[in-house]
Amino acid sequence: MVKGLGSEKKEPSTKPRFRIAACSRRKEKADCRKELLVKKKSKHASYIYELSDLLLLDVLPLAVGIEAIDHEMICILQRNTTIPTKRQYCSFTNAYANQKTAIIKIFEGQHRLTEYNIYLGEFSLENLPENFASKTLKITITMDFDCNGILTVGAEESLSDSNVPLLVQLKETPISTDLVDSIFELQNQDGAFSFSKSLEELFNNVNFEKVQQNLIEQGSNSLAKKTQYEINNLICTAIILFYFLYKSTLASSLTFPLDIHSIRNLIENIKEQLQNEEIHDSAMESYIKRCQTAVDYVVKMRDIHSVYCTQLELSSSWELYIQQTLLGL
Repeated sequence: MVKGLGSEKKEPSTKPRFRIAACSRRKEKADCRKELLVKKKSKHASYIYELSDLLLLDVLPLAVGIEAIDHEMICILQRNTTIPTKRQYCSFTNAYANQKTAIIKIFEGQHRLTEYNIYLGEFSLENLPENFASKTLKITITMDFDCNGILTVGAEESLSDSNVPLLVQLKETPISTDLVDSIFELQNQDGAFSFSKSLEELFNNVNFEKVQQNLIEQGSNSLAKKTQYEINNLICTAIILFYFLYKSTLASSLTFPLDIHSIRNLIENIKEQLQNEEIHDSAMESYIKRCQTAVDYVVKMRDIHSVYCTQLELSSSWELYIQQTLLGL
């Protein structure tokens, strides 16, 4: 038994080996954690380094604009615009003829209708200059957003080219017998005058194309060709007649602009005076006849096409449009 016991071999224990392996794995995991931590710190450091080159800017969170007449919002400063910023918008005008005050309403938001946006405030642009038709004034809106987030809105009105008398220099042309003869040489058989280069040269190269361009801008090209032709001749003929009247001895006793009733009474008075006087000057007699045919043409076409003057939003009547908008009488 003793021998047997003495000769019995014991199996080596594996516990120390297990502990060594476990410690080795724990050490590897710790080293991995350290390495991962170093990498994370390195990445974080490089990320911070990259951010240090960026500049943070303030921007507008919502668009800012003005309310139009149809309650739509006209954006002047767009969303995400960096501030400070300043911008001018020059596309506003008067909505109707003889407008004296323009109300500027300011809104903030992204909807195209102002009723769904945020109302910021309003102010009035008063004492607008005389405007005898709609869309004849030029209103400029200026918005200034400073670095402190303070919004300043201003409005300035300046007469557009369409409201300045288009033919203001025509009435300054000195009248003479040669000029009158040359003008009547261009008269049509029906008594009308037509816009032409020859007529422009007689009045120191006044630009009659401005008148035709103004009519086109107001929509005259949508009318029939015959109607456009007659309206152009109506305007040109009336311009000549008002020029003669402005340069005559009667001008001192007249108050321009003349309405249609004053014009008709004036024509009748001139006719009566001519009938009571004996005219022995053939040239003067020819002038009177030619003027009479021109007057008849203007009165006729004025009555036929009176509706188009208001439809095109030129003025309340052709005679006022010609005297005020074109000649500045």
